[in-house]
Amino acid sequence: MRPWTDGVNGPFSDTRVFFTGPSCATPADLAAPVLLEPEAGAEIPALDVMLNYEPGEPGCIPDGYYIDVQTAADFSGTNMYEGDWSSKHTFFPVTGLADCTTYYWRVAQVEDSTFGPFSEGRSFFTNQAGNCAQSMIPELHALRDLACYQGPIPGTYPILGYLLAGESSPIVAQSLNQAWWYIQNPDDVNICAVPKDGSEPNGDTAGVPLWNDPQIVEEETGGGGKPVCSIDLGLAECGAAGGTWYAPSPMAGPRCVCPVP
Repeated sequence: MRPWTDGVNGPFSDTRVFFTGPSCATPADLAAPVLLEPEAGAEIPALDVMLNYEPGEPGCIPDGYYIDVQTAADFSGTNMYEGDWSSKHTFFPVTGLADCTTYYWRVAQVEDSTFGPFSEGRSFFTNQAGNCAQSMIPELHALRDLACYQGPIPGTYPILGYLLAGESSPIVAQSLNQAWWYIQNPDDVNICAVPKDGSEPNGDTAGVPLWNDPQIVEEETGGGGKPVCSIDLGLAECGAAGGTWYAPSPMAGPRCVCPVP
């Protein structure tokens, strides 16, 4: 607020924030956040950007949000904000960006040091100079809910994630029969395949490479056919092995915590 007298406005006060409930009670309440801005593939004429998102259903307020911003489309690189999940805000200012660079971002809720599912992944491109030659990495837009498989043969390859209607993800390659796209898995850090039917590419796909079908590798399993749990597993593999994706503090990166035998 600010004072006003004789038709003249005075200076604004400091900003204060309050939250409307409900709060997340347990990690089971966590849901994938919904990304709002910037739009997928947006061009940013600056070296800073404000990320905006909102809780997914049921819409509870977590202990914080984990922000993942990096230059790797599959989120296998270095997160600029590794370990930062102390803020409850549904916005996050990203600074210190390099010009003429494509960045990828996603968000997850955190409750009791446990991570919920990640949002979809989006990209933006910095162009402060105004004359950057943008890397034309095409993105795939889902027209309907699509299962994302390890390879382009349902039933032979397992489902690794889902590209839901309205979501987008970077295109990495296409199948030899050119009927499937390989994309960044919206639910994990790996690559998976979705059918071209039911999706629409954005950008030039003329140079997208052709990939052979992936080899089917028998996964090391423990009792009951589950993968063997270890600290080195990724988010999806950790859950499948019975572990918990956990960060002991806001300053420590997440890791897989395995159940005690």
